[in-house]
Amino acid sequence: MYFKLAIKNIAKRKHDYLIYFISVMLVVAFMYSYMILAFSGDIKEMMSSFSGFNKAIVAISAFVALISGFMISYTINYILMRRKKEIAIYMLMGMEEKKICNIFSYENFIIGTVAFVVGLFVGTGISVGLKMMIANIFARPNEFTELGNIPAIAVTMLLFFCMYFFALFKEVRTIKKSTIIMLLTDSIRREKERTAAGVAFRIILFVVSEIAAAILLAISLKMTDNRAIMFIAISFALILFGVCICAGIMPDLIRLCSKNAEDKGVGRFLLAQIVSRGRTAGRVIRVSVLLITATLITTFMGFLMGGGYKTNIQAEYPYDACVSFGANIDSFDEVIEYVDKTDGVRDYVSFRLYKDENVEGDIITLSDYNAVRKLLGYDAVTIPEGEFIIHSEAWYKHEELRAAFGKNEGIAVGNRTLKMFETIYDNPMEQNRMVGRNGYVVVVPDICVEDLATDESRLAISLENTERVDLKEDLNRFVRKEWKPVINGEHDDRITIGVSVKAWGVTNSLSGFVTLSFCGFYLGAILMVITGMLVSLNQLDRVDLSRRYYAILDKIGVAPKMLANTTVKEISCFFALPMIFPLIVFVVVIVLSKGMLGQYILSPTAIPFAALFSLGTVIGIYAIYYIIVRFLYKRAVLS
Repeated sequence: MYFKLAIKNIAKRKHDYLIYFISVMLVVAFMYSYMILAFSGDIKEMMSSFSGFNKAIVAISAFVALISGFMISYTINYILMRRKKEIAIYMLMGMEEKKICNIFSYENFIIGTVAFVVGLFVGTGISVGLKMMIANIFARPNEFTELGNIPAIAVTMLLFFCMYFFALFKEVRTIKKSTIIMLLTDSIRREKERTAAGVAFRIILFVVSEIAAAILLAISLKMTDNRAIMFIAISFALILFGVCICAGIMPDLIRLCSKNAEDKGVGRFLLAQIVSRGRTAGRVIRVSVLLITATLITTFMGFLMGGGYKTNIQAEYPYDACVSFGANIDSFDEVIEYVDKTDGVRDYVSFRLYKDENVEGDIITLSDYNAVRKLLGYDAVTIPEGEFIIHSEAWYKHEELRAAFGKNEGIAVGNRTLKMFETIYDNPMEQNRMVGRNGYVVVVPDICVEDLATDESRLAISLENTERVDLKEDLNRFVRKEWKPVINGEHDDRITIGVSVKAWGVTNSLSGFVTLSFCGFYLGAILMVITGMLVSLNQLDRVDLSRRYYAILDKIGVAPKMLANTTVKEISCFFALPMIFPLIVFVVVIVLSKGMLGQYILSPTAIPFAALFSLGTVIGIYAIYYIIVRFLYKRAVLS
């Protein structure tokens, strides 16, 4: 009996339950698709040296389950409020609270079960796309042996049960606390209209908070201690504070700007609808603005940081293997022999970096520099008589280096005065530990270093076997614990040693890219599902009242086509309102990122790509809800 009644209720309230179903289904789909990635043997094999991906997915999924529990609770509560007169009638008929709760539990069980099953199928499809993207990133063939697995289904089911149990338990308590009088009382809340001074004050607070956030972010980038984290946290809090302050004033801005506008018939009606929705749904608009802002920033920073990992790979790991040693040693022969036995040495270059009190930065001889270029497949270069070359792969330092080294008097190296060659070479050579340590190196003729001191030795190797990730661990152990180099001259008691292997570095960098980018997308997608659900339900909540208004317009002779266009404009405006301030903040964040983080990301397209992808994620998911609500609302109010 109750099961049949639940089916009838779902059919009768299909508009509300459709949004509910789509939201839950999308949450399950994203959760399950990422759980497939976390438990996939194919993905584990690709990220064999990086375990952070699985842990990050599970941690974010637990957080997603928590916030989705609140989303489901809000949706169920919304449906209950829409049906409070129906519940009051059940009570007046003498139905027990337990039976009323059973009816709603059956309805949610049906919706939840169907959404879960459909979500598994959709999630499987999403996971295939995600796996193809990961395979592309790692340059592997798209040959996956598993579309899903039992652990992924089990964990998804457990998280789904937890969030659903939380939501249902909360709403059952709400029903039990309800009385007939409470249920029959109108619960429409209207917020007070703000004056022009109040609106202006909030806009000023918004501008001040965003400027303060930008200043704090700029300061944090110059810090090298833990205070930087605190400054970054405060700056993002200020960004969200400014957004929250201004989130609810859009309807008031529209009302104030149009106060003296001439009456335009249906246009005036549309304006009144938007302002009215702003007054009754101010809290929803504020929450939606915050969620959209968080989605844009989360997705953007995830893809930007991940993109930084990927685009910097070639610069960070140009050599198959390399060793840096902070002292002047006789040779790297033992290291070369060890690597040759395990992975085969195709070619190698050993060289030194020199110091001169008149030159700021490391110095390398032209012969060593060209030997490194040959190892990496670059053409050799020549230096005109009386000149030196600057090599810097850090493009953001080029102007600074020209100003420092391009003076007419030149620089004194050894017993010679040299002037700067016009071209700054920027081929990737790893200039944090190997060919220079500050993002650049000064290249001089060999004769200039005869009397210079050196305390830095380097070895770059080209391997026969370039795929072994474990070489990093083996070579690091050998260099630090087994190798006994002959050190010439005085040296510090504590010698700096660095070991790098391209196979290990590329795997870890790509794994970091996938982790940051995919987790940012995951969290952003869920936040947008919640945002779309909030805005959709609040727009559909107005269907009964809007139906009466549109019926009046129809009776006074407004053309059906104009009525249909008005409903579309109304939906479009209400969906656009929460997007305005987040887009302003997003533009500010992009500009700040370009100015503050651009120097650390070697690809100039990384920031625009991250911005476009973040915006596409937000608009794509938001558009799904917009299209559905547009269809349902138009059909309901004009029926």
